[in-house]
Amino acid sequence: MEYKGLVLDEFQVESINSINKHHSIIVSAPTGSGKTLVADYVIDKAINDGKKVIYT
Repeated sequence: MEYKGLVLDEFQVESINSINKHHSIIVSAPTGSGKTLVADYVIDKAINDGKKVIYT
C-alpha cells in the first residue's frame, strides 16, 4: 500500500486498515519509524469527511 508516494510499512497498513474500519488505535514505534504518517492519514481522512482537526 502507498500513501503520498511512500510505500507503507506493515504497522502503517494495519493502522490505516483499522482506522478505515472505525476502530480506535494506539501507534507505538521507535523514533523515525513513520508514526506521523499514520497521523497524517487520520487528519486527511477527517478533513475529507468534513471534520475539523487540531493536531498537537
